[in-house]
Amino acid sequence: MKSFNIFLTIVVLTVGAALAVYLAGCHKQVVRAVTISVMKQIPQAWLILQTDEELTVATIDGGNLLFGPRSGMASAVRRSHWGLNLELIVDEDIVVSGREVRIKLPDPAVFDTVVDMSTFRYLTRRSGFHALGDVLWGRSLFSELAEIACQTPPKYSREQIQARRSDFILRLNEQAASLFAAKDLVVRFE
Repeated sequence: MKSFNIFLTIVVLTVGAALAVYLAGCHKQVVRAVTISVMKQIPQAWLILQTDEELTVATIDGGNLLFGPRSGMASAVRRSHWGLNLELIVDEDIVVSGREVRIKLPDPAVFDTVVDMSTFRYLTRRSGFHALGDVLWGRSLFSELAEIACQTPPKYSREQIQARRSDFILRLNEQAASLFAAKDLVVRFE
Protein backbone atom coordinates (compact mmCIF):
# COMPACT_ATOMS: atom_id res chain seq x y z
CA MET A 1 0.00 0.00 0.00
CA LYS A 2 2.87 2.32 0.86
CA SER A 3 4.51 1.74 -2.54
CA PHE A 4 1.17 2.42 -4.24
CA ASN A 5 0.91 5.79 -2.41
CA ILE A 6 4.45 6.68 -3.43
CA PHE A 7 3.74 5.68 -7.04
CA LEU A 8 0.50 7.69 -7.01
CA THR A 9 2.32 10.73 -5.56
CA ILE A 10 5.00 10.53 -8.28
CA VAL A 11 2.32 10.28 -11.00
CA VAL A 12 0.40 13.26 -9.57
CA LEU A 13 3.58 15.36 -9.32
CA THR A 14 4.61 14.42 -12.86
CA VAL A 15 1.18 15.28 -14.25
CA GLY A 16 1.21 18.57 -12.29
CA ALA A 17 4.66 19.49 -13.63
CA ALA A 18 3.61 18.62 -17.17
CA LEU A 19 0.46 20.70 -16.76
CA ALA A 20 2.50 23.66 -15.45
CA VAL A 21 4.91 23.46 -18.41
CA TYR A 22 1.96 23.20 -20.81
CA LEU A 23 0.19 26.21 -19.28
CA ALA A 24 3.39 28.26 -19.33
CA GLY A 25 3.76 27.44 -23.02
CA CYS A 26 0.12 28.38 -23.62
CA HIS A 27 0.69 31.69 -21.83
CA LYS A 28 3.62 32.49 -24.12
CA GLN A 29 1.54 31.58 -27.16
CA VAL A 30 -1.31 33.77 -25.96
CA VAL A 31 1.03 36.73 -25.36
CA ARG A 32 2.64 36.15 -28.76
CA ALA A 33 -0.82 36.03 -30.38
CA VAL A 34 -1.88 39.24 -28.61
CA THR A 35 1.33 40.96 -29.73
CA ILE A 36 0.80 39.93 -33.34
CA SER A 37 -2.83 41.06 -33.20
CA VAL A 38 -1.79 44.50 -31.92
CA MET A 39 0.85 44.76 -34.66
CA LYS A 40 -1.74 43.79 -37.28
CA GLN A 41 -4.10 46.53 -36.03
CA ILE A 42 -1.72 49.05 -37.56
CA PRO A 43 -3.67 49.96 -40.71
CA GLN A 44 -0.88 49.39 -43.22
CA ALA A 45 1.54 46.55 -43.79
CA TRP A 46 4.25 49.21 -44.01
CA LEU A 47 4.97 51.42 -41.04
CA ILE A 48 6.30 54.66 -42.56
CA LEU A 49 8.71 56.29 -40.13
CA GLN A 50 10.57 58.96 -42.07
CA THR A 51 10.56 60.95 -45.29
CA ASP A 52 13.81 62.23 -46.80
CA GLU A 53 14.28 64.79 -49.52
CA GLU A 54 17.19 64.71 -51.92
CA LEU A 55 18.10 66.09 -55.30
CA THR A 56 17.95 63.63 -58.18
CA VAL A 57 19.83 64.32 -61.40
CA ALA A 58 19.22 62.79 -64.83
CA THR A 59 21.48 63.15 -67.86
CA ILE A 60 21.33 62.17 -71.50
CA ASP A 61 24.47 62.46 -73.58
CA GLY A 62 23.76 61.43 -77.14
CA GLY A 63 24.18 62.45 -80.68
CA ASN A 64 27.09 61.99 -83.03
CA LEU A 65 29.49 63.96 -85.22
CA LEU A 66 27.31 63.70 -88.31
CA PHE A 67 23.99 64.96 -86.86
CA GLY A 68 25.29 66.93 -83.90
CA PRO A 69 24.58 66.78 -80.17
CA ARG A 70 21.43 65.57 -78.43
CA SER A 71 22.01 65.95 -74.73
CA GLY A 72 20.28 67.20 -71.63
CA MET A 73 20.46 67.41 -67.90
CA ALA A 74 17.62 67.69 -65.39
CA SER A 75 17.24 67.93 -61.63
CA ALA A 76 14.29 67.58 -59.28
CA VAL A 77 13.54 66.99 -55.60
CA ARG A 78 12.86 63.34 -54.76
CA ARG A 79 11.07 62.29 -51.56
CA SER A 80 11.90 58.83 -50.20
CA HIS A 81 9.55 57.30 -47.65
CA TRP A 82 11.38 54.99 -45.21
CA GLY A 83 9.65 52.36 -43.15
CA LEU A 84 9.36 48.80 -41.92
CA ASN A 85 7.52 46.01 -43.68
CA LEU A 86 5.49 44.54 -40.81
CA GLU A 87 4.48 41.55 -42.91
CA LEU A 88 8.05 40.24 -42.55
CA ILE A 89 7.61 39.74 -38.78
CA VAL A 90 7.07 36.04 -38.06
CA ASP A 91 6.40 34.12 -34.84
CA GLU A 92 10.12 33.38 -34.37
CA ASP A 93 10.82 37.13 -34.22
CA ILE A 94 8.69 37.48 -31.08
CA VAL A 95 10.20 36.28 -27.78
CA VAL A 96 7.97 36.20 -24.69
CA SER A 97 9.26 36.19 -21.13
CA GLY A 98 6.46 36.68 -18.62
CA ARG A 99 4.83 40.05 -19.39
CA GLU A 100 7.86 41.19 -21.39
CA VAL A 101 7.86 40.81 -25.16
CA ARG A 102 10.85 41.36 -27.45
CA ILE A 103 10.17 41.86 -31.15
CA LYS A 104 12.96 41.63 -33.74
CA LEU A 105 12.15 44.08 -36.51
CA PRO A 106 13.12 43.61 -40.17
CA ASP A 107 15.60 45.97 -41.78
CA PRO A 108 14.12 49.30 -42.86
CA ALA A 109 13.61 49.88 -46.55
CA VAL A 110 12.47 52.60 -48.91
CA PHE A 111 8.73 52.09 -49.31
CA ASP A 112 8.16 54.63 -52.04
CA THR A 113 9.93 57.43 -53.87
CA VAL A 114 8.20 60.37 -55.47
CA VAL A 115 9.75 63.00 -57.72
CA ASP A 116 8.20 66.44 -57.24
CA MET A 117 7.68 67.56 -60.82
CA SER A 118 7.04 71.16 -59.72
CA THR A 119 10.76 71.33 -58.86
CA PHE A 120 11.82 69.75 -62.19
CA ARG A 121 14.38 71.91 -63.99
CA TYR A 122 16.10 70.95 -67.21
CA LEU A 123 18.56 72.14 -69.82
CA THR A 124 18.81 70.58 -73.28
CA ARG A 125 21.04 70.94 -76.28
CA ARG A 126 20.29 69.44 -79.65
CA SER A 127 21.02 70.23 -83.26
CA GLY A 128 18.43 70.95 -85.91
CA PHE A 129 18.63 67.40 -87.25
CA HIS A 130 17.84 65.92 -83.83
CA ALA A 131 15.05 68.44 -83.23
CA LEU A 132 13.50 67.44 -86.55
CA GLY A 133 13.99 63.73 -85.73
CA ASP A 134 12.33 64.22 -82.32
CA VAL A 135 9.30 65.76 -83.99
CA LEU A 136 9.11 63.06 -86.70
CA TRP A 137 9.51 60.12 -84.27
CA GLY A 138 7.44 61.65 -81.48
CA ARG A 139 10.32 61.80 -79.02
CA SER A 140 10.74 64.40 -76.33
CA LEU A 141 14.03 65.10 -74.59
CA PHE A 142 12.05 66.56 -71.66
CA SER A 143 9.99 63.35 -71.28
CA GLU A 144 13.05 61.14 -71.51
CA LEU A 145 14.83 63.16 -68.80
CA ALA A 146 11.72 63.09 -66.59
CA GLU A 147 11.43 59.31 -67.02
CA ILE A 148 15.08 58.79 -66.06
CA ALA A 149 14.68 61.04 -63.01
CA CYS A 150 11.53 59.21 -61.87
CA GLN A 151 12.80 55.69 -62.45
CA THR A 152 16.26 56.01 -60.94
CA PRO A 153 16.00 54.53 -57.44
CA PRO A 154 17.91 56.03 -54.52
CA LYS A 155 20.98 54.09 -53.45
CA TYR A 156 21.81 53.64 -49.77
CA SER A 157 24.75 51.88 -48.18
CA ARG A 158 24.43 49.14 -45.57
CA GLU A 159 25.72 51.58 -42.93
CA GLN A 160 23.01 54.11 -43.78
CA ILE A 161 20.33 51.41 -43.51
CA GLN A 162 21.67 50.25 -40.12
CA ALA A 163 21.75 53.85 -38.87
CA ARG A 164 18.07 54.18 -39.86
CA ARG A 165 17.32 50.89 -38.12
CA SER A 166 18.87 52.10 -34.85
CA ASP A 167 16.96 55.37 -35.06
CA PHE A 168 13.64 53.64 -35.81
CA ILE A 169 14.10 51.14 -32.96
CA LEU A 170 14.85 53.96 -30.52
CA ARG A 171 11.73 55.88 -31.62
CA LEU A 172 9.49 52.79 -31.52
CA ASN A 173 10.71 51.78 -28.05
CA GLU A 174 9.82 55.27 -26.79
CA GLN A 175 6.26 54.86 -28.14
CA ALA A 176 5.76 51.16 -27.31
CA ALA A 177 4.52 51.78 -23.77
CA SER A 178 1.41 53.62 -24.96
CA LEU A 179 0.82 51.19 -27.84
CA PHE A 180 0.74 48.08 -25.63
CA ALA A 181 -0.45 49.59 -22.32
CA ALA A 182 -4.02 48.35 -22.78
CA LYS A 183 -2.74 44.77 -23.09
CA ASP A 184 -0.58 45.09 -19.92
CA LEU A 185 2.59 44.13 -21.77
CA VAL A 186 6.11 45.53 -21.75
CA VAL A 187 7.24 45.48 -25.37
CA ARG A 188 10.79 46.08 -26.54
CA PHE A 189 11.77 46.31 -30.19
CA GLU A 190 15.18 45.04 -31.30
